[in-house]
Amino acid sequence: MFKKLFSIGVTILTCCILSGCSADLPENLKAFLSPINYQDAIKNTNKGSISSLFQEFDSNNNLIGSNSIEFNFKKEYGKQDSFDFSASYIFEGNKIVSDVNKKYISLKFDSEKDSYIESTSINEGEIVDETISDDAAYQRMLLIFYSSDELYKTGGLYYGDYFSANVRKYSENYVLNNDNTLSFIAEDDVYYEGAHSEQNLKINSNGMLLYCKQKLTISSNNAYATLLINATY
Repeated sequence: MFKKLFSIGVTILTCCILSGCSADLPENLKAFLSPINYQDAIKNTNKGSISSLFQEFDSNNNLIGSNSIEFNFKKEYGKQDSFDFSASYIFEGNKIVSDVNKKYISLKFDSEKDSYIESTSINEGEIVDETISDDAAYQRMLLIFYSSDELYKTGGLYYGDYFSANVRKYSENYVLNNDNTLSFIAEDDVYYEGAHSEQNLKINSNGMLLYCKQKLTISSNNAYATLLINATY
């Protein structure tokens, strides 16, 4: 169940977006959210460093699985909307699949070859390089910011649309901070059926995720999972 509930882009179902309901918003929230859009977010975000830790516990409070990610990216000089990135993964317990407990992957542009090189290592083994097409590289870069673009962009580090889409229905859960960031803080049994949810998310003025702390507890057996993300740009 936790696999379905947790991801980098957490989804809270809603039926309105900012452009359709801004007249009912508190002025301070409207002023913060109205300028945010994906095009400016990708333009203004030149680099990032992200750490993520997911942990799953059984009903007796025993840790049964975890995965951690250290992810870094930076805009490639001279190529618009092009990013180099690297990611290190560690899997433990029930998160180990096919005996893979460590994985490293990176994507860089090789100016001499005029091509993108994707490098991969499994369990700290030999690094394998593969030349990939510009289109394939671009699709991988987009995953930094979003992975789904149905009602709005979700599933990556860009949370501007997500915050805007939920602001009318959950405006009482939004907190404007003194450092020009916006938080979403909520705790109840509504967001995920059959589970108690605690959420604390924070974005910057570009709509990029800065912080995420979540805990989901299954109502039927008290098993729970936690997710902690910290990001700097």
